[in-house]
Amino acid sequence: MTTTSIADVSKTFASIGAAISAASEGIRAFGRQMAIESRRIDWDLAILLADDPKRRRRLRRDMAREYRRPSLIHNGGKP
Repeated sequence: MTTTSIADVSKTFASIGAAISAASEGIRAFGRQMAIESRRIDWDLAILLADDPKRRRRLRRDMAREYRRPSLIHNGGKP
C-alpha cells in the first residue's frame, strides 16, 4: 500500500478543477457562437422570405446595425 501526501492529493484536485473550468469555458464560448450563428441564419431567412424590396432593405439595415462594432460606428468606419 502506498501513502499519498495531502499535498499531492491537493495538487491533483487543483489540476482536475482547472481542467473542468477550462472545459466549461470552452462549452460556454461554443454556446455563444452557436447563438450568434443561429441569429444570423434567422436574419438571412427573413431577408429571403421578405415580400417586398423595402422590407428586405430594412432587414439588411437592421442586421448591419446589430453586427457592427460600436468603435467603428463612432469613428465613422465601415461594418
